[in-house]
Amino acid sequence: MKVNQDKIIKEFSLTSFGSKGWLHSKLLPCPLCGETQKFGIIFGNRGGGSYHCFKGKCGEHGTLVQLFK
Repeated sequence: MKVNQDKIIKEFSLTSFGSKGWLHSKLLPCPLCGETQKFGIIFGNRGGGSYHCFKGKCGEHGTLVQLFK
């Protein structure tokens, strides 16, 4: 399923997080632990994307479709 990358970036005020293209926002917390500073999303080349929490033991991850359901 394709996601509207521009709309998501604007809606959640996403900014760069690391050097590999990850983005994060203080408005978009990890759905498991609630962390915002270590939670990021990345968009794929085919219109999809994924999310991942980089906080220590949490490690929550999945697709953007799962995140926004």
